Order: sequence, then structure tokens, then C-alpha cells
Amino acid sequence: MSRLKEMYLDYANAANLRNIPSIIDGLKPVQRRLIHVASFTCGKQMEKTAKLIGACMGFSHPHGESIGGAITSLIHQSVSLLEGQGNFGGIDGSPAAAPRYTEVRLSKFALDNIVGQIKFSTMVKTYDNKGQEPKFLPCRVPLLLVNGTTLGSIGVGFSSYFPEHTLESVKEFTKEYILTGKCNIDLLELNYSKYGEFSHKAIVNKEELYHKGEGTILFVPAVYTDDSGKIIVRGIAPNTTIEQVVQKLSNKCKSVYDSSTDELEITIEKPTVEIEEIVSLLSSRISVYFRVTDEEEKVISVNINDIMEKFILYRRFIINGEIEHEMSSCIKKIDEYNSILSIKKDLKTFFHLIENQTDEQVLKSKIKVIFNLSDYQCEYILNNPIRKLTNYSIDKIKQSIEETFEYLEVVRYNADNIDDYILAEIDSI
Repeated sequence: MSRLKEMYLDYANAANLRNIPSIIDGLKPVQRRLIHVASFTCGKQMEKTAKLIGACMGFSHPHGESIGGAITSLIHQSVSLLEGQGNFGGIDGSPAAAPRYTEVRLSKFALDNIVGQIKFSTMVKTYDNKGQEPKFLPCRVPLLLVNGTTLGSIGVGFSSYFPEHTLESVKEFTKEYILTGKCNIDLLELNYSKYGEFSHKAIVNKEELYHKGEGTILFVPAVYTDDSGKIIVRGIAPNTTIEQVVQKLSNKCKSVYDSSTDELEITIEKPTVEIEEIVSLLSSRISVYFRVTDEEEKVISVNINDIMEKFILYRRFIINGEIEHEMSSCIKKIDEYNSILSIKKDLKTFFHLIENQTDEQVLKSKIKVIFNLSDYQCEYILNNPIRKLTNYSIDKIKQSIEETFEYLEVVRYNADNIDDYILAEIDSI
């Protein structure tokens, strides 16, 4: 019995890890892996959805049945991380077309705010130990607040649901948190515009939801009667479809149909109940649970302060990695320019050494001594074509060195003012 219990716990932990989002990047493993694989499979170019599914399954996510659904979810998020071409289903309840008929690529948001910094993430081995994938993805804003968990997340013994917020409100909220260290929850604005209009959309207890991590959101759709006596429904509860609402209304009324054009609209042509009953029937209370997986892959309950604390810590980690990379690149460039400058001052001696010395190690030693070069500079000079060395003018090299030093100063300033750098990144979104 103990062995059976142990096996069940192992299964439960694995299921929770796959279905509950991470507090660090707000993504489930399949979503994270899709964005990573898409970064080197399709990028800006549209590719067959089937190709991305196969690449993701083969590289890092051997659970094929979940990948197609995850792609559709990422496309339909408030701030899409993937862009699709073709039928990926919709709020009307229509299913997505087969992946061989549709195409997908990274969204502009993902390209601008995630993909460029993946190389500064902590990398871990893939399931087959043949490749590496990011443990968490970087993003300039907390995705957990922007996109929430649109379809909910259900694990074994746990459920998780985060509401969606407008990108602008999350940006302002994050900036204020960085500046003051406090969570001004009044800045956060719910975003359910894709579900139509609501006459009332509110968190029942804002303090409880954000600071305890549990609460309820009440959605009352906009419903009115037109001049001809028809009842028009302009909104539906989140995580439902027009098809489901039409079916629900058909049990109460006759001649109910989807009349949506550019905006969501359901028409009840022959209402047999009062409008108040329709409003009551379609109103919905959604339970919110701030549950996530932590760095140790355990499911925990959190509040808004926990989310922001982890987000900022990870941003600083990513920016530190980026700054160290930029510093190293600048120092390398300066070394390379200085080595070319040294050679340019006496090209005749340099060419004479190359022509008359057959032993590579002796050649390197002489070049290092005569031109006062480091091992790296010597390797750089000998690995570059002669044409590249001769094409540079001394004035151009000096100008390049000066520009690189100026950029290095900017990088060093950013290193001393990381939070200002993070704020500037947020403003650029």
C-alpha cells in the first residue's frame, strides 16, 4: 500500500508541475517550451503549426496531446505570445482546424520582450539529456498578472486561477512597486474585453483577493431590450463560449441565435422571461486562487506581494546576466580593435613574420612579444583575413574604440542602476 501511495504522489507532483503555472514567469512547462522552441523554429516567419508541435515534442515536451491546445491558448491570450494564421477556433465555440492547415509564429510582444533575453536564463537539460531549455522565461512584465490563467489550471488536489489585467495597468502597477516597494492594487484593472460588455465587473473583495490570494469576481453581462422588443446580450462569462450561452438561453427562450459581427452579440428574438431573469441566468461568480509552483517545483499559495517580489528578483537576475554579457563583449571589442591598431602600425613586420615562419607556436610567440598582444588578441589577429586587417584605417579604429568605451560607460551605469534599467524596459513596451 505504501508503494501505491508513493507512486500516486509521484504522479500528483508531475501532474501539478505540468498544470499549475510558475511564480517566476507565469507559464506552464508546455507554454514555456513552446515559446523557446518557436524562437529557433519559426521566429518571425509563419510555419505550419504541425511543424512547431513536432519540434516541441521532439526537443523538450514529449506530451503531444497537450501541445496543440497550448498553442491555441497562447494565441487567444489577452497579450498573445503566439500569432496564428488560419482557424484556431474562437469564443463562438468553433474548434481549431487541424494543425496541418494552420500556421503560427512568435508574436511581436514575445519577440520584443521575451526571446531576446532567453540566453541569460538558467538553462537545464531536456527530458532526453540531448539539449538545453530555459528553466524559466524572462519577460519585462509579470505575465501572471497580464494573461492570468485564461483557461484555469487544474492539478491533483489543487486548482489555480488568476484574473487577466490590462497591460497598461500592469505596467503602471509594476513601476510603482519598483519605486516604492508597495503593491498599489488600485492601479490594477481587470481585462475581459474579449468576452464582450459587462454592466458590472468587479472583485467582490479586492483586499482579500490580492493580499490573501483567494477571492471571487462577479461578472454581470450587459443585457438590454431593443426597439423591436428583442433582448440583446452583449457579454458572456469568462471561460465560456457563445455556443454554450446560446444553448443555455434556448432552454428558457425561443429563437436564440448568435448575431455577432465585429462585436459579441446574442439575440433573443422571442423572449419568454423577463430581462432580469436573463441577467441573473448569465451572471457568473468566478473563484480566484493564487496557486503556483515555486523554484523547487512545489505547489504553494501566494499573494500579490509574493508574485511581485519573485518577479523583480528574477528580472534583476536576468538584467545582471545581460549586463555582464554586454561588458564582456565591449572589453573583447576593445581588445580586438587595439590588436588591429598595433598591427596596422607595422604591417611590414607582421607580413614578414607570417611569410617566414612556418611553426605556428613560434609565430604566435613572436607576434605577442613584438606587438605586445595577449593570447586572445593574437588568436583574433591570426584568425582574421588579411583583407580585414588592411581595410581598417587607423582613424576608423580609434573612433570605434572611443565609441565602444562610451557604450561601456552606459553599460556600467546600468549595472549600478538596475531598477532604473528595468523601469526603462517597461516604458518601452
